[in-house]
Amino acid sequence: MDEKFNILKGTLTTYQLSEALEITMEQVEAVLNEEIDVSDLSPEVINKIHHLEAALFGHVEK
Repeated sequence: MDEKFNILKGTLTTYQLSEALEITMEQVEAVLNEEIDVSDLSPEVINKIHHLEAALFGHVEK
């Protein structure tokens, strides 16, 4: 992954991430297993990741 997000380090379940990001559980698992990169997701999903990261952790690691 180009960007490291705390939110993708086991804080939330696959189901919770799927619901929050409005993507399938399979897509979440592929990101978590590094089968696909976060940058491969749509800009809307990436934006949601940034918002969740900021809301839960107050920052985004880059």
